[in-house]
Amino acid sequence: MTYDPFIYLYKSVFLQRIADYVRTGHVHWTSGEVTASKAAALAKKFDRLYGVGRSRHQRAWARQKGEASAVLLFYRRPGRSSASPVPSPDGGRQTTDEACRTADAAEPRLVWMLLVTEGEHLAPRLERLHHAPDPSGRVRVDELELVALPRTGQTRPAWTWRMTEDAVQGWRATLIDCARRQPWRLGFEVQQLARLPGFAACRAQVKKLMQLARGEHRRRLPGEPALGCPRQPYLARLPDAGLRLSALMRAQPGIASTLR
Repeated sequence: MTYDPFIYLYKSVFLQRIADYVRTGHVHWTSGEVTASKAAALAKKFDRLYGVGRSRHQRAWARQKGEASAVLLFYRRPGRSSASPVPSPDGGRQTTDEACRTADAAEPRLVWMLLVTEGEHLAPRLERLHHAPDPSGRVRVDELELVALPRTGQTRPAWTWRMTEDAVQGWRATLIDCARRQPWRLGFEVQQLARLPGFAACRAQVKKLMQLARGEHRRRLPGEPALGCPRQPYLARLPDAGLRLSALMRAQPGIASTLR
């Protein structure tokens, strides 16, 4: 049976699934980005070499024998289209990510993430794998990184996503510069901040940045009403939302399927 990988259409769901696998021991990783037409060849290669198409039970059996298991995750970057989007899995509250359109003019691009457990495996010999628990090897997707932080009343840390330090400093510079040059635009900037995925660590960062925005607004526009900052919603557990790679490629005009 040909391996036909699942494509996540929402970034928040993609990030949650990465954290799920890291939490269960898939701590070695590498990633990249390909066009949809090249994703099938990549998936076939990784399935042949690393067994990413195995079922959950097959992976568990391999780990019992001391072998490592590997999974391959795909996320489709948002594109432009006049077609209606696929509904958000959280009932419309997820505003960070746009859904997949079925008639993009441009070929979609897919972010891929290979995750491998400890044990005997071919991937460490053929791929440059990072180690997620190490500060220098944290899983990164765009401006976000996966970190293990302590939890109150719990002995084990929790894996959560937060902005990288560069991203935080970039937001600080943007808010301060906006307050200095165009303070009336701060409302727009905090709206963009509130659209970031509501993971616990990310929410803590956004809260501090919004406090900075309020302070800058108060200092630059004394006497004006306080800056209204939107509430960043908590990110609940989201269901899978997506489609198989073969279905995605059939929906793209001019792209022939390579999954045969």
